[in-house]
Amino acid sequence: MAEVLFDERGHLGIITLNRPKAVNALNAGMVDAMLAQLTAWADDDGVATILVHGAGERGLCAGGDIVAIYRDILGGGSETADFWQAEYRLNSLIAAYPKPYVAFMDGLVLGGGVGISAHGSVRVVTERTRTGMPETTIGFVPDVGGTWLLAKSPGETGTHAALTGAHLTGADALFLGLADHFVPSGSLPELAAALEHETAEAAVVRFAQDPPPSGLEAQRGWIDAAYASEDVEDIVRRLRTMDGSPDGTPGVEGNGATEAASTIEAKSPTAVKVTLESLRRAKGLTLDEALAQEYRVGLRFLVAPDFREGIRAQVVDKDRTPHWKPAALHEVHATDVERFFAPLGTGSSTCTQRSRTMPEQTTVAFLGLGHMGGPMAVNLVRAGYTVAGFDVVPAALYAAQTHGVPTAPSPLDAIAGADVVLTMFPSGQHVLDAYRGAEGQPGLLAEAKPGTMFLDCSTINVDEARQASALAIAAGHRAVDAPVSGGVVGAEAGTLTFMVGGEETDFEAVRPLLEVMGQRVVHCGGHGGGQAAKICNNLILGVSMIAVSEAFVLGEKLGLTHQALFDVASNASGQCWALTTNCPVPGPVPTSPANRDYQPGFAGALMAKDLRLALNALESTGVAARLGPLASEIYDTFAAEGGAGRDFSGIITDIRDKSQQ
Repeated sequence: MAEVLFDERGHLGIITLNRPKAVNALNAGMVDAMLAQLTAWADDDGVATILVHGAGERGLCAGGDIVAIYRDILGGGSETADFWQAEYRLNSLIAAYPKPYVAFMDGLVLGGGVGISAHGSVRVVTERTRTGMPETTIGFVPDVGGTWLLAKSPGETGTHAALTGAHLTGADALFLGLADHFVPSGSLPELAAALEHETAEAAVVRFAQDPPPSGLEAQRGWIDAAYASEDVEDIVRRLRTMDGSPDGTPGVEGNGATEAASTIEAKSPTAVKVTLESLRRAKGLTLDEALAQEYRVGLRFLVAPDFREGIRAQVVDKDRTPHWKPAALHEVHATDVERFFAPLGTGSSTCTQRSRTMPEQTTVAFLGLGHMGGPMAVNLVRAGYTVAGFDVVPAALYAAQTHGVPTAPSPLDAIAGADVVLTMFPSGQHVLDAYRGAEGQPGLLAEAKPGTMFLDCSTINVDEARQASALAIAAGHRAVDAPVSGGVVGAEAGTLTFMVGGEETDFEAVRPLLEVMGQRVVHCGGHGGGQAAKICNNLILGVSMIAVSEAFVLGEKLGLTHQALFDVASNASGQCWALTTNCPVPGPVPTSPANRDYQPGFAGALMAKDLRLALNALESTGVAARLGPLASEIYDTFAAEGGAGRDFSGIITDIRDKSQQ
């Protein structure tokens, strides 16, 4: 059974975290699958609302898989850094999601669970909710945007929650600004059913009730007084003088201040001091800026002793006696804290060779440094181009930087003086919003220098591509659409295929640049021609992968070995890319995702998205297609039933499973 499940009911897209024995703790596969499915649903007109909830009775999500992090630290690996990159990208996507994102924050919602819920637009808590950011207990700091969320809480209550790592009730979460509505847990199934057909706002309001009083709100008087300091030792001293009345007046025992002081002193001294500084710095930052800060700090904790020791004591050996280094607050100095926030470096080009046909002054703004865009930008830098990269996800920025891509603090900074603006965005709406400007922000077209070449490598529908080009031309610029094929492997190797739509002179102008990143560059006609070719190509690919997979399953039933069928078909009329390059069974093609348990590659959710684009084009043009709509339906089901984050060749496992029923 998949560790995260996807389903569609009515107009509701449902995400079910499905590791109940681990309280649905997040791992890399779950995060990748959520990213892929949410990206696909963002452009799916049949899905109006998203719901995320957890399997089992214990809670939505107990955080990240810290045992996996512990093993990675001991092994000196990079899996944790990679996991955080994807996780923070997911947090950012949820915060900016274009559709209502409803989170049932029932039961335990800790750490990473806060990241996939509290950034949503409709956050529901219950009488069973126990939430918080307990990272200081394991020698770490709040992340997943937790410092940004808690820095915005009333007064110093967020500081109290972060330093103590306290578990909070649903009412406390509402008070802190981590949630929006209180719904009794018994009403959640009915609310979920209502979301299938009603708007999120109408459904939630109908089931919401007044919450019980917040204990944290009642303690705000002494909390604000004690935590209004920039020094942890001073905070602890203040707490020890305030164990009196609820407003902090000394003399009456029982308000919890002394207990809070003892709790903080038991945490990692380094972690609590870095946490306080993180919260103070997070004020005034955007979420993405705060995520960048958290990522920078988190990488330093991976090599510091307390994070490893905290996980050992709390989760691995469970002796609950961590040996912190340093062991006391006064031993952690300001210079020690500052090191956690030092810049990671911006990287620089190490190669000066440039394609001879490009002007020496050519500079490229590369916007969108994800799984495909990042390696593409790296290849431009290695070829000697002057590149300024940007991505809304801080982890993607850092990944690009570590591979030598210089980055800019904003899209407008990146395009300043650029000759070419290359965009690699998840959807057509993202492209149009970036070009025109949205939510009061100026657009790229208005800010770019006259005559800039706008080169869009996103995969979007033909009409959106033509609209984007028309906007650029009307603003005095040049434009081509140039979607790509070849996957992450092709992006890294520089062997992509670019399908280009635009004027012949513009095609020739961008061709040298594209040839740095790709092995084949094809002019497909006027504006929108590149997208038209991409849609047709992926229609062929989706249908052919299903056919190849069905053939292998049939061969299994008939007693053929995988290698025997491959040797015949790859040298006969059944030969195709889905067979010879992305073979859906392990063995015949060692580099295919089938040999890596179908790690993408080209994710199932992205194939489902591209086939929906093809289906829309088939319907709008009146093509009497039968295989295309069926392939779209098959991949929609595959993505919804756990294949969203797997390589699209994993469809063979779905065919094989259904063949055994």
